Amino acid sequence: MSQRRSQFNEGRACDAVIRYLERRSGAVRANVQFPDRDCFAVPIEVAFELSGTLFAMEHTGIEPFEGHTRLQATASIGIRPIAAAVEGQLSPTEDFELHIPMGAFDGLGRRRLEEVHKLIADWVLETSPKLAIAPIGRYDTSVMPTSIPGVPFEVKLYRLAGLVKPGSLQVVHVIRDVESLRQTRMRAALEKKLPKLSKWKEKFSARTVLVLEQNDIQLTNVHLVTDALLTAETQLTGIADEVYLVTSTISPWWVHFVRVDGRSYFDLTNPDDRAWEIDPASLTSITDRHI
Repeated sequence: MSQRRSQFNEGRACDAVIRYLERRSGAVRANVQFPDRDCFAVPIEVAFELSGTLFAMEHTGIEPFEGHTRLQATASIGIRPIAAAVEGQLSPTEDFELHIPMGAFDGLGRRRLEEVHKLIADWVLETSPKLAIAPIGRYDTSVMPTSIPGVPFEVKLYRLAGLVKPGSLQVVHVIRDVESLRQTRMRAALEKKLPKLSKWKEKFSARTVLVLEQNDIQLTNVHLVTDALLTAETQLTGIADEVYLVTSTISPWWVHFVRVDGRSYFDLTNPDDRAWEIDPASLTSITDRHI
């Protein structure tokens, strides 16, 4: 599993979602236009047709809060060794999330850091089989912070229905009020993008698609993004017809179903309906000006 740099990938993320839509419909894109690139009166990233239906697409990167890039930069030091230590040893049918405080590893020397990594990994392997599996799309609210002997901070471990990366451990930094900050970030993104999509719907009867791209491994997942989107949408008008989340932090990438019309990620039970993986090397940055 390779780590990607902290950046957004507008053109390839749009291409990934279009390929998902092609797969779903059994049709191939036609009459592709790039209104933003080609200076249309109502600029959006991509417009195209599938089986005669016009689609209008906008992309936006979503960050959970200001300063998350610093966390991304330290992820390989503080997080990846724990996930690597338990790889292949967890139940292959569920996802696991380890929540730790932001900055938990700050100030630890290399030897002490290695010791803490091992203590946490051993605890995860011992504890994970005993945990209840949380309902689909939710966390087990009965999970309490745990103090591991020798570890200078408390942790929480969740066992989730295996829908994202079954058998893997995701390590998440926890920040006080982060969901409030996420909500602010989500609303700002929607307020910027939705008016342009609404104009295409009004002028051209286009079906509107919003592509959200996640590029951090510590604080963001499809459950949290869906929650933030659904909450933000209740406060806005002219919402998109379809919303997808592209996870570009690891390879392969994942295209997640967030909401289509009145159905959200939480309404689906089939893992194949919720997410689709794609090799980023197969994608084209379709919005680049030189293409």
